[in-house]
Amino acid sequence: MASIIVASVVLIGVLALAGVFSPSSGTGPGVVGTPLYYAQAEPLGSSGVANQTGGPWTVVAAEGVGLSASASGSNVAGTLGSGCSASPAPGAPSSTTIPATPSNSNSGAVAAWLFLAAGPSGQLLFYVVTVASDYPLMIVTGSCTSEFSSLVTISGISVVNASGLVASVNAAGGTTFLSENPNSLVALVLFGAGLDGSSDPYWAIEYNSCGTSTSGTGTLFIEGFDASTGTALSSPTTESTNC
Repeated sequence: MASIIVASVVLIGVLALAGVFSPSSGTGPGVVGTPLYYAQAEPLGSSGVANQTGGPWTVVAAEGVGLSASASGSNVAGTLGSGCSASPAPGAPSSTTIPATPSNSNSGAVAAWLFLAAGPSGQLLFYVVTVASDYPLMIVTGSCTSEFSSLVTISGISVVNASGLVASVNAAGGTTFLSENPNSLVALVLFGAGLDGSSDPYWAIEYNSCGTSTSGTGTLFIEGFDASTGTALSSPTTESTNC
């Protein structure tokens, strides 16, 4: 299960960031957002997805995105890694910014959440939720979306708060990892039941030293949890990854 979670989290990161966003210019954090917990973002994401054309859409995963500096880009069509292509979703803005998460934010709260919804033909819709606004971003098609087609919806289900899970990961080495890699992407990823045949939803807490870089190599620090109980699936693992 742990290897499946690692692969899926990396895939979401690639789909969300590769070729779409680039770090803010300058040395500061850029646009800084207001942190949201998953429980605050979920109603906005679920209702927003339900109103999108091309469905019916089923929200099967969500990713809280914590960046040390905001990332912006034009929402243009293009080919992504892992055999997929992306195009702007109907009603998507021509450009968008993922705000930075303040360094003093509470555990489990980040400035942006991405909701992934599976469509009737296997396509994935990405929907962005921040305090300032929520909107459709892009639709991804291709072989890389197959991992998400069997997942059960996360809309309206009860899951443990990610705050305690982040605290556990930090105590097990995450704090050290972030201090050594201060520009890391913090990803709080919730998968619906069905991942690798599981009967429960799962949280994956990931720190990725690549940040928003899409070149070179980096390091992942990651741990998975049963999202219904908060039980750890294994000890945290450290793995190399392509950015």
